[in-house]
Amino acid sequence: GINFLIGTPARIAYHAQSTEALSFRNMQTVVLDEADMLMDLGYANDIDRILLRINEQAEKVLTGSRIQHILLSATVSPKVTRLVNRALQNPKSFVVTSNQRTKNSEDTEEVKSFSLPPGLGNHVIIVRMQD
Repeated sequence: GINFLIGTPARIAYHAQSTEALSFRNMQTVVLDEADMLMDLGYANDIDRILLRINEQAEKVLTGSRIQHILLSATVSPKVTRLVNRALQNPKSFVVTSNQRTKNSEDTEEVKSFSLPPGLGNHVIIVRMQD
């Protein structure tokens, strides 16, 4: 399965619909980085198509579990808020304060660390878009 899939929303959406070998069956986590820029560049529909395809294929979703969604953004514009409402369930917000300490914005409890899944492996596959 896929551990990491990195690309523009348009490219990922294209392959999600057109590349049979691309499967989201074992998907665990979705990260949307620079969400404010993605919305400003008009990728909302592509992101919706990707999330729909993941929800159609992911074993966790099909068995009643949930995939972890992480959305990163320097600003929270109305477009980003709409994306949060579509893509996330029970979102938690974390803010880096001016003294570089990370805080949970809901209860201002300091967040000390984050961990990666055990046994995480790295593999890269480059798929060229067909003309």
